[in-house]
Amino acid sequence: MSQIGINPSMTTSATLTACLRERIADYDRLNGDGNELTLIKEVHRRFCRLYLFRLTSSGRPDLVVKVPVGHSDVAYETHRHDPCFVDRPRLFERAVPESKSSREYAALCRIQTHFDAKPDRRFGVVRVYDLLPENQAMVLQWIDQPSLRALLYKTHRLANVRRARQLEGAFHHAGAWLRWHHALPSLPHAEIRNTSRDAYLDAVEKFVAYLTNHVSDGDEMRQMHQRIVALAHEHIPTTVPTGQVHGDFAPRNIFVGHGNRVSIFDTLGRFEAPIYEDIAKMLMTVQASGPQLFSRGLFFDHNRLTRFEQHFLEGYFSDQPIPLPTIRLFLAQQLLEHWSAVVYRHQQQRGVKRLAKGLRRTIWQSGFRSYLRHIISIRG
Repeated sequence: MSQIGINPSMTTSATLTACLRERIADYDRLNGDGNELTLIKEVHRRFCRLYLFRLTSSGRPDLVVKVPVGHSDVAYETHRHDPCFVDRPRLFERAVPESKSSREYAALCRIQTHFDAKPDRRFGVVRVYDLLPENQAMVLQWIDQPSLRALLYKTHRLANVRRARQLEGAFHHAGAWLRWHHALPSLPHAEIRNTSRDAYLDAVEKFVAYLTNHVSDGDEMRQMHQRIVALAHEHIPTTVPTGQVHGDFAPRNIFVGHGNRVSIFDTLGRFEAPIYEDIAKMLMTVQASGPQLFSRGLFFDHNRLTRFEQHFLEGYFSDQPIPLPTIRLFLAQQLLEHWSAVVYRHQQQRGVKRLAKGLRRTIWQSGFRSYLRHIISIRG
């Protein structure tokens, strides 16, 4: 990864406001104009900064400007230039921040163009308006809808059954949207990767080697690795089905509107890769969410999560057979990478933060180990 070329100090609210006022007249489907443009909030996230603007006297935002450098990028660059730095294994390399806005803009524009021409009541769009070249930032619509993650968290064990049943349609629509997206032609900037069973096994081997050196019970980890290898030769074809993957298909990146209409964002269209990666990522973030792991599996009712999973898979595969053994193997791969990331982040902490994250890491690892046993049918 190259050194970050976006200087956060050059991207100020004043420069963004001035740039928007010059260009906003060209944005379609907006109420208000540049004279009423007001910055109402600035949000710093791990991989970006968000500037929320309003165009009317209402309190809610109308526009979001997304600048693709967050504190995690800065911290990573700091660590990476340390002579003793050793990175964790990854399924694919981190995206260069300078490339994010143009790629996400291209990916979201294509989705928007398609559904403007061929509307589907199940699917909405996150409307994008502009790229701001000097700031390498993207201007997009503010969506006043809850994320699927927020709605999922409201279907905890003590929530009423009706609320959970109402959300099943959103999972079905999310699966159908993903199936549509995988069938799209790859964007010009997309790379082809991990298209074979051997590539799958190579990635799993790297994650297992890393975890064996950083967690207890290395013998059990090696035993589970052998089980995954045997199952992969049985259930993963030599050449894996691929598509234009989302890359981070998770409930936090899905808005849910009226009638369980779903709108998906935060995709760079970086890869033509195994379709099962997106499917598995979704299942992992539902079945092995933070609240579920920290509560030792008590936050959500298991049967509710199983129904959400089934509706998602039925939405994706429609009337085709669902290849559950293959999906579970890619779920194991996703889980191993996520586990490696948790261990890596703990290793990067120092002092009090490291002690505090130590307890969190212990709880996560217990949940990861238990879930991995379940996925590959190893009891313990």
